Amino acid sequence: MDFFGKFDLNNKFEIKTNSKGINKDKIIYLFGRITDIFTDNYKLGVDNQEKLILEMYEKEGENFIKLLDGYFLIILYDKKTKKFYIFNNRYSNTFCYYYLSEKKIVFCNMLKPLLKLVPKKEINKEIISLFLNSGYSFSEKTPFKHIYRMIPGFYLKIKNRKVEHIRYSKMEFDRKPVKNVKKTLEKYEELWVDAIEKFTKYNKTKQLGSALSGGLDTSWVVLTASEAFDKPIYTYNCYYDFSLFNEIKQASYVTEQCKGNFHKIKVTEEDLDLWPELIRITEEPVLSTAVSIYKMIKESSHEVDTFLTGDGGNNIYHHLYPVGEIHRYVHFLPCFIRKFMYKTVDFLARLTSWERLWELKYALHPFSYKDFYKNFYKNLVCYRHFSPEQRDKLLKPEFHEEFKEEESIGYIPIRKNSFDNDLIANRFTHGNMEYVSTFHEKFANKFNMNLFPPYQNKKIMDFIGSLPFNLLFRANSFQKLTNKANKMHFQKLSLLRYFPKSFVYKTGQPFDQPFHGWLERRPEVVRLLFERLKKRGWYNNKYLDELYNKHKKQHQNNKILCQLQNNGYRIMTLLALEIWCMEFLDKDPNKETKKIPLEEYLRIK
Repeated sequence: MDFFGKFDLNNKFEIKTNSKGINKDKIIYLFGRITDIFTDNYKLGVDNQEKLILEMYEKEGENFIKLLDGYFLIILYDKKTKKFYIFNNRYSNTFCYYYLSEKKIVFCNMLKPLLKLVPKKEINKEIISLFLNSGYSFSEKTPFKHIYRMIPGFYLKIKNRKVEHIRYSKMEFDRKPVKNVKKTLEKYEELWVDAIEKFTKYNKTKQLGSALSGGLDTSWVVLTASEAFDKPIYTYNCYYDFSLFNEIKQASYVTEQCKGNFHKIKVTEEDLDLWPELIRITEEPVLSTAVSIYKMIKESSHEVDTFLTGDGGNNIYHHLYPVGEIHRYVHFLPCFIRKFMYKTVDFLARLTSWERLWELKYALHPFSYKDFYKNFYKNLVCYRHFSPEQRDKLLKPEFHEEFKEEESIGYIPIRKNSFDNDLIANRFTHGNMEYVSTFHEKFANKFNMNLFPPYQNKKIMDFIGSLPFNLLFRANSFQKLTNKANKMHFQKLSLLRYFPKSFVYKTGQPFDQPFHGWLERRPEVVRLLFERLKKRGWYNNKYLDELYNKHKKQHQNNKILCQLQNNGYRIMTLLALEIWCMEFLDKDPNKETKKIPLEEYLRIK
């Protein structure tokens, strides 16, 4: 789906691509596939989908995009009206990047070709700060000034030299009581089977594979995929030397029950050496489960052409509801009391090292601000990375520019009267579509594969958004606040129709990475990293020394998964950012560095 195009704001259009498209009085190019249509007035075919777009545009105008579903990008130029459009799909963050000036827009499916247009590779300091905050950028902006991305649910329109960004799709919530749980479960399963059937049909899938951690979300993906696809499903599970992170037995069991083909993939501290390769592919710093997903997709590319993931399950089922429960109790309290509560829990967490207090501390953090609804999501998701206060210490003033949520195109407000749903919308849209799926899609594209996370399907999203909260989870207030609730209750009811209770209620561990343990086993990587960070000149050396010295005293705990008191994620964030700087600022990003040990890589001058 490679393309490179220009649209002069004086209405001159050109594009370079292997796609055929339509070139009449309306020029149309489709990249990706339409997999569903939300009306009976038109018929969706497997081939020649550009003709359908033309027919719909002529009858519906630009609103035709609201009737389509799938993973695609549509470039449309109407020669008669002189209107130019870039229509992005509802879910993807990677289909199109663009450079915008006063005279033209230049667009491409990759970021690298646009770098030639950016003066001196000028960095976007607020996006660098945002990555340090959360490990990703939930914005239309990229790490380079003047280069932007098409974000989910938007299209770009140019007419009479005026550029507009129009949102046409967002998460909808219409929660109503459920009278018949059995029929609701049946409907839920039907939607899943239908979504996977249509995606595989319109993408002409020959062999289907899926990530399978062994948790609730991926187990459901594999189960419904086995119903929707007429061949055995290939499943892929990552396992680690740290047994706490492993769910290989559960994954193997699910595969056996679904009559699939199971593959296990070991990920170790040696795979830190893959990070330069990952960042060249994604074109941005990456974190989270990137290395495990990369190894799964690379391995699966030998056997399958379409890859499923379970991303989004926890988020859309309100994984962050403890925060909602805190909001219930503190939203009316004055700032000084909320701040005192945060400071008290912070002190006790440091004093006792009790993980539950660390969790509560980070859940309370966004409420410690005077107008806590402002920048709430950014202040919440910094819990593993660098808070605003920490970034004040970490970054030199000339390199520190704060990202403002309210000024971004895709801003989703968090409000008092719809707090829980707004929190889900932020976490699912920003944390899933604009974060995890971003590097997943890049990896899949690298190996010419289709990627589909079914939780990111409008019909499934709308369905879960209609369920009452008492079907999403079961808990009293104390259980919510202490993270002891019965999570993903409706998903468990769905799985109980096929799996025994002993399995369903034991599974559900988050898909995490033992970053701290890996770094502990490769101390020279950390030492060399901090040397480079000091030479980079962006950071305060005193704070770097403090961070490094604390890290050397910390250890990977074999009983606690997240270990929020450790600095593993923070150091990995700095490592990913420094590697990105080396690949995209210090040298030509089009020239690949051969794979070498990270210790040797970090010594490169």
